[in-house]
Amino acid sequence: MALQQRCQLNINQENQQVLNTKQNVTKKVSARPRLALSARDINVSVRCTGTKVKSQLQVPPLKEFRKEVPPSDTEPLPISALPIKPAPLPADIVDIDLEDADYLEFCADYVKDIYEHLFRVETQYTVKPQYLSKHPTLRPHMRMILVEWLVSLQQRFGLLQETLLMGVSVLDRFMSNTSYEVSRNKFQLVGVSCLLVACKCEEMYLPSTADFAYMCDGAYTIQDILRMELMVLETLGFEFAKPLTAHFLRRFSKAGKADSTTHTYAKYLLELALYEYSLVHYKPSAIAAAALSVAGAVTGVVEWDATMLVYSRYQISDLEFAAGKLAELAATAESSIYTKSTYKKYASDRFQQVSRSLGQSSVVIDLARKSQINGQSVLVRFSGARLWLRQQLGDRMALQQRSQLDANRENQQVANVKNLAQKNAEVAVSRAALSARNANVATQNVGVKDKIENTIAPQRPARHRVQQKLRLPPLPRGCLPLDPAPLPPDVLDIDEDDVEHLEFSSEYVKHIYVYLFRLETQFQVKPAYLSKHTSLRPHMRMILIEWLVSLQSRYKLLQETLLMTVSILDRFMSDTSFEVSRSKFQLVGVACMLVACKYEEMYLPSVADFAYMCDGAYTTRDILWMERMILSTLNFELGKPLTQHFLRRFSKAGGADSTTHTIAKYLLELALYEYSMVHCKPSLIAAAALYVAGSVTEVVEWDKTVETYSGYKLTDLEVVATKLAEIAASAETNRYLKGTYKKYSGDKFQRVSRTLGQSSVVLTMGRKASEANV
Repeated sequence: MALQQRCQLNINQENQQVLNTKQNVTKKVSARPRLALSARDINVSVRCTGTKVKSQLQVPPLKEFRKEVPPSDTEPLPISALPIKPAPLPADIVDIDLEDADYLEFCADYVKDIYEHLFRVETQYTVKPQYLSKHPTLRPHMRMILVEWLVSLQQRFGLLQETLLMGVSVLDRFMSNTSYEVSRNKFQLVGVSCLLVACKCEEMYLPSTADFAYMCDGAYTIQDILRMELMVLETLGFEFAKPLTAHFLRRFSKAGKADSTTHTYAKYLLELALYEYSLVHYKPSAIAAAALSVAGAVTGVVEWDATMLVYSRYQISDLEFAAGKLAELAATAESSIYTKSTYKKYASDRFQQVSRSLGQSSVVIDLARKSQINGQSVLVRFSGARLWLRQQLGDRMALQQRSQLDANRENQQVANVKNLAQKNAEVAVSRAALSARNANVATQNVGVKDKIENTIAPQRPARHRVQQKLRLPPLPRGCLPLDPAPLPPDVLDIDEDDVEHLEFSSEYVKHIYVYLFRLETQFQVKPAYLSKHTSLRPHMRMILIEWLVSLQSRYKLLQETLLMTVSILDRFMSDTSFEVSRSKFQLVGVACMLVACKYEEMYLPSVADFAYMCDGAYTTRDILWMERMILSTLNFELGKPLTQHFLRRFSKAGGADSTTHTIAKYLLELALYEYSMVHCKPSLIAAAALYVAGSVTEVVEWDKTVETYSGYKLTDLEVVATKLAEIAASAETNRYLKGTYKKYSGDKFQRVSRTLGQSSVVLTMGRKASEANV
């Protein structure tokens, strides 16, 4: 009881301290104090576990960078420092983001920069019109059949609409850019591989490759799909940043003040646009604007006024062709044999039955008729509107039935002839002639039968599998831009045993690392970049990183988040034309961590949490402003590989055990502090860390295998390895490295920081580095 009373007394005292701190922060922070306090209520909770009372307020405030300007006097960042500068709005145009200033999830501070970037990016990933001309066995209606099947897969697995849109976008880009001629029997394989890639980009829980192989009805194996996925990734250079029509539709609907029904109409039209081959070369923004113009004309809600013109960048005359095509598709969707899945999906109550109401709209039929009159349509002649279409469809179904009867009759004849040929083996000449004739008849039968199956039930597009069920040969090496070099005979293939483990991507993991090695050279950091920030010094960068490490431990973030934070920090400080003062340096660091959290974490701290951890030095608006500047300076390109990406590969090549890998991870984190290594490639630092760790544990030998997979010889690692050893040897006494040393001295990380600091190998290497510096 006495212990419990003391416990309660301690809790009351700490709660009183927290309350006093809240009152002080409330006086300091002028912008949105209630939001800051709500975050503080979460972050400064006091808990009692057993007999131990511990406050979660563990991260000390960082005051080293606040000696120049008081927090209340911080000036706004200059707009001229932003590489992506949206055009200012005219005086008579309403700012649609003005009311979202209090909702941080809408990114009102830099949403215009984001869409300026998206408008630029969509012009970089164009699709060639009529790209099927270089695939002579394919026709536009086959593409419609494939898209219809992909729509059925989306519904079957409950995928997002963005996944479907991205799957078709990747399909069109691949078919347009590949130098490999895609035959009819591989077209479905390309489609399912593109949808698999889209799932990996968009979905949190995605179907397995085995699920996709099963939905192909046994036409392709798992290895076939993975091999084609590799080809898609290679052809597109692992670049999947093309904006989707849904991205622009949200913006345009907001600008036009579209209601729920109008927006759903437009979403339905976006999905119908996937089927239209004549629209593949259109920009996503143009299709989204055309869809909204048709939907707005039907509901009478959206007017294409000056506001819509500014935000969409299209006049209504620019959208006539695309709008006419979308109207035709909507008018004929109910009767079309190719768009049944999409029409049925949007005819449900979940989507307000918009497909039915849109198909019966006089506005849509008039737009479709006008499109046909202008000579822009070859699909439907609206002489008798639906009556003519039904008559044609009835004739087509009758023709299909007659074709089915003929096919059955000919198939029976083929079977009879084969039986007769087996019984009369002595008539060799007659049997050979008869077999040749039967083969031709059988091929024709399969073609007729496949036409009927694909027209009636496009969920199983056997049209693309005229040949027998196949096992694809290896893809030609000439069509892969990132082919890895063949392994020498004396080097072990470390991916050979992972063939049955699909999560290891053994089919194309070598291509992925070839891409990463190339990519790391594109995002180089300039050495000694602090020279252009006159008020900053290298030790200040160490202080900032130590504080970021404490934030990572406080919020239990991934190590990748910390590594990416420092990577973004160095890239921004190296590339920016804006001189960062001492009072803004911590603001840059916390904004970089916010960006990294959005990239790596599933559940991330809020902006208010980060503002609170800055002890009131910056408001949420300051952090969002700096985040905008970072993204704009880096052009939204955050794909630089991290040291840990390469370490996993090198550890596998060297056969490293758990302790060796953990020591190497510790060295990677220590490398973040070293200003003299900011320009080193991540792969070099990872290789040096593994070399030092392997030397300590005597597990990893730098043999031919590790040298081949890392790309570095021992002589290339000497400088970086000795520097890492020097840092590790002094980590216990270095006041800047306390956070990392303490973290890795716990049982969770096998106390590797203590082990490494006492290792004779590390001390010897560190002594050599010190002597070299002297």
